[in-house]
This record gives sequence, C-alpha cells and structure tokens, in this order.
Amino acid sequence: MLTRNCLRRAGWKRNGSVLVWTAIFMAVGIGLLALVGDLGYVMLCGVRLQDAADAGALAGAQVVQNDAAQATSQAAALALANVAAGKAVHLVSNPSNDPAGDIVVGQYNQVSGQFLPTLILPNAVKVTARLTDSSPNGPIQLVFGPALGVQTATLTRVAIAMIGNRGDANAGIIVLDPHAPSAMSMTGNGAVTEIGGDVQVNSDSSTALSATAYATITANAVDVVGGCYFAGAAHVNGQVNTGAAAMSDPLSSIPPPTKGPDLGKVNLTGKVGATLNPGYYSGGITLMGQGNLTLNPGIYIVDGAGLNLAGSGTVTANGVMIYVTGTGAVNLSGNGVVHITPPDPTVNNFAGATTYDGISIFQDRASTRPGTIAGNGNLSLDGVIYDPSAQMTLSGNGDTIGSEVIVDTLRLAGYGVIKVNRATGHVPPLPQKVFLVQ
Repeated sequence: MLTRNCLRRAGWKRNGSVLVWTAIFMAVGIGLLALVGDLGYVMLCGVRLQDAADAGALAGAQVVQNDAAQATSQAAALALANVAAGKAVHLVSNPSNDPAGDIVVGQYNQVSGQFLPTLILPNAVKVTARLTDSSPNGPIQLVFGPALGVQTATLTRVAIAMIGNRGDANAGIIVLDPHAPSAMSMTGNGAVTEIGGDVQVNSDSSTALSATAYATITANAVDVVGGCYFAGAAHVNGQVNTGAAAMSDPLSSIPPPTKGPDLGKVNLTGKVGATLNPGYYSGGITLMGQGNLTLNPGIYIVDGAGLNLAGSGTVTANGVMIYVTGTGAVNLSGNGVVHITPPDPTVNNFAGATTYDGISIFQDRASTRPGTIAGNGNLSLDGVIYDPSAQMTLSGNGDTIGSEVIVDTLRLAGYGVIKVNRATGHVPPLPQKVFLVQ
C-alpha cells in the first residue's frame, strides 16, 4: 500500500509539472503573438508616416523657390491628408526655420548630398513626420504590448524633396537612340569638341560609340550606356564612362508650332536675295546662289525642300527657330556665311519666343529624314539642334555648330574641327522637376 501511495503521489507531481510548463509556454506563445501583432502594426504606421513625409516634402518643394512660407504651409497640408496610427499626420509649424523642426526650408546640393537649412535661395524642403511623446499625435498606442508592460512605440520618418534637374544639365551632345550600333560614329581625321559639357550616348549596343582613324572627341566626360569601339588612333580626351544610365530627352515636352497661312516656297538662285518673315513655307526655303538671305525674328515652319542652304551667299537669322516637317530636311552645306541665333525672350517678344527659347532647329518628331550641317569656316550656329528621330551628320572646319545637339543618331565626318559650345551658347532652360532626394 505504501508503494502504491508513493507512486500515486509521484504521478500527481508529474502531472502538475506538465500543467505548469504548459501554462508557461502558452503565456510565452501569447506574448510572442502579441509582439508580432504590434510589430506589424508599427511597421504599417512607419509606411504611412513615410508617405506623409514624402507628400509634404514634394508639395513644399514645388513652390519653395517662390515663397518659403507657402512651401511650409503646403507641406503641412499635404501631410495632413495622410493618416498614420489612425490619425491625420500633423507637422508643427516652424517659422524660425529651426533645423530640428518638422518642416525645414533649405538648399540641397546634389553633388555632396548635403542639405543646408536656409531661407536664402532655397531649392528644397525637408519634412520630419513624427509619432513620438512630444509630437501632436503622440506615440503609437500598442494593442498587445501593455500585457507585457510596453504601452507605446515611437517613430520618426524623414523626406527631402528638391526642385531642379536630375543631373542632365551638363550634356551638350545627346544621342537618344536606345539600341543602334554606332549611334554616335566618327570617321576620318576630324575632331569634335564639346565646350563646357558632356557627351551622352543612350544606345545599349556594344558599339554604341565608334571612332576610327584619327578621330578625336574632347569633352568633360563621355557617358555611354553600352560600349565603345575605337580603331586606329581614335581616342577621347576626357573621362569615358561605359554602362552609364540612359538620359531622357530634355525637350520631350516642347510642343510643335502651329501652321499659319501657306507662304509657298522660296528658291533663290544666282545673285537674288530676299528678306523673309516668319510663317509656314510648304515648299521650304532654298538658297542655291550668291544672294543674301535674311530671316526676320520668329518661327519658320518648312516642308517640301526643308531648309536647304547650299549656296555661297550670306544668311542672317537672328532670333529664329526653324521647324522642319513633312518631306523637309536640314541641309546646311554651302560655302557662304551662315549666322543663326535662336529665340531669346529677353530680346524677342513674338509669340513662341518663350516656348522655343534657345532652340534654333527643331525637326518634327515623326520625321526620320536625315539632315546635314557642314561648316566651312563660315558657319556660326547658336542654340539647340533638335532632331530627335533622325540621323544628323555634322562636319566642319573650326565651326561652332550649336550650343547643344540632341539627335536620334549622330555621324561626325570630315577632317576639320566641330565645336558644340554649351559654355557660352544660348541653351534653353531645362523644365524644373520636383523629386525626392532622401
């Protein structure tokens, strides 16, 4: 009997131990489930809080260059339209522009990646959205945490947005075609010099940039998405970066001009000259002779023969944008003196001067007709040559051929020197963009 009783008592002890451990494991399991539940909730609050910070910074950056006070009010309003932890996100006003504030106006340097709080020439807005003990909405109230003695959690999320450009401001030659072999090609003994800027080739071909013989490219940098092919003594004076990021067309948003009454065609031969006014020339403008041609300031739309200056006369076109469409093409290959400058709204007040600021030649985006610009020491072409869907062939003898060249593909030929002068040429202002930098 004694042995049986002892066994019974021992069995009861073992059963009691199992119950105790079961209770402990259940408590721990419930605690872990509670912890996971609260952790997921806190993470969701963090996403919502970051959305609010991003929205506020972007909204403020849109107007920061014009009105810093409005920038802060817009940032607060957009943040308030977002909800985190069940409450609209409140940003505390910061009229003194305290660097530790919720909304800070300042300058962002894309090169150094540094943000400097300042009200002098600001270009960026920094937003700090908080769910903390000192923030208007307080910390995050946990659901299961109190069972473990943890009542709240705190979060802070930061965003910086700026207005400006994404780094494409320095490209003076941009070749847009995404896949063409020899998208930019050089043959012969000629040289191209990009003054004050870079060369960008978007093609991902292994021979996106090709140069042979004694061809030379001089630029601050040559950025190529694909690869390069060099033969003979061809070389680049400057840094070559293969595997670079593609660059978007900086003028893609510029609309084509609207045609007016048809002014027919102009075909000058011999010593006959003319002075033309802006408008639509369905047959194009041709100078084959020795006469002098003057284009008064304005927008010229040419079809038919396009712009064909193959004579030996003198062409003067100040404050002019020439839009080539239809069957037209660009052919500047004469032996005469050609001087072209683009519209400049600080000088010209005609309709379209602001829209086409800095653009001298603009070929219809639907046109793939190749163009030719060949200087012989007498060509001075300021402004942008914009031919986004076709090949452009350039050759020269020390001539300045534009302040910027933006084409689908580019062929550089001849034995002379071609200059693209972005440093002192008239370049259109890039469209301002608002984007997050942090």
